[in-house]
Amino acid sequence: MKLARNLTFLTTPKINPMKNITKLLVILVPLFWISGCSQDPGLVETNLSIDQILGDKKVIVYKGMLAFKDNATFDQIESDLADKDRDFILAWEKNMGFKSLYSVYEDVVEEEARFLDQMVKKYGDGAEVTRTEMGYSSLTEKYLGNGALRITHDELLDMDITVPSLAPLVNSEGFVRVGNEIRQYKSTFVKVILDGDYNSIARLPEVKESTANVHVGSVERTRTRVSDASRTQALSSCSHTAGSHRIIGYEEHVVSNEGGSPCPVYRNDYYIRARSLKRILGTWQNFRTNQFRFRGEVTLDHVNCDLSFNRNVHYAAYSSGGYSGEYHTYDYRLVLRYDTGPCVSSASTCSGPGYVVFRSGATRTHTVSGVNGTTCTMP
Repeated sequence: MKLARNLTFLTTPKINPMKNITKLLVILVPLFWISGCSQDPGLVETNLSIDQILGDKKVIVYKGMLAFKDNATFDQIESDLADKDRDFILAWEKNMGFKSLYSVYEDVVEEEARFLDQMVKKYGDGAEVTRTEMGYSSLTEKYLGNGALRITHDELLDMDITVPSLAPLVNSEGFVRVGNEIRQYKSTFVKVILDGDYNSIARLPEVKESTANVHVGSVERTRTRVSDASRTQALSSCSHTAGSHRIIGYEEHVVSNEGGSPCPVYRNDYYIRARSLKRILGTWQNFRTNQFRFRGEVTLDHVNCDLSFNRNVHYAAYSSGGYSGEYHTYDYRLVLRYDTGPCVSSASTCSGPGYVVFRSGATRTHTVSGVNGTTCTMP
């Protein structure tokens, strides 16, 4: 059976150190099979087709967001950047003349570190102060206020984005243009302006349900999983604290309804997330490290909408670590952009999507490690 979209497996991420921007941009060259990029050309028309906007290029910056020629280009660049380190991504977008949500978040993390240093001087190193008392930096307040960032259930700052691999491709509001669609990727929804009308962006917050010109799709961060033995179990997480350091590990399975006609896409992403934290003034804050380690094993299958199976969506027995560069959060990606929409089912009569399951009886375990000997295993 032929699937509608390619599945990218990232089982052995390799991150190469970049000594300077000049060397980095040499490495960037393979990415520019897209025929080069340019700044916003300053066109005044609001409803140009993607070919009119791009000319002979495959991606440019236009009206404050990236514009990609088509899904194939968009998917390729997402896959390329998903395996690159922080310095690579920041240099890539600087060369594009673009400010992504990814770099906004990195700016905020750095500004928060400076802000917390000031708070330690103000309150004293041993004090315990709530976030309500100390507040946030002005930059953090700005991006929390406009919805670029959110506060997680762990009371940590994070990007408001469907999945992290999309963050380098969207602006701070979550917008990107792909073909003649303008998409907004947020943590709880995906909205798609189907006719590429930039004037519709201002009205988009009011659109809560799909219309003729706008698709509104759900984003589900699955907290349950169904095996082929019909058992339901929670996705796992774990944490370990050693002194002033903590590591948190999560399984994350995200299903987003991206729409599309006649074949709607139900995108699946599955990754193991590790967050490195340090206790400052009694609160846990992001802490960069190069000591992340991952190991585990998992098998996933695809249940079609007629309840038949596509086996071996993904199998991994992995062990990885020793990354160059420092990260406060690292996502070990196991499944990137896998489609379970109805058009990839084995039955032509299906009207709804299928879903990804963990294989019953197969080993499923993930261990993450970080600073100061912190390590924990997700059962």
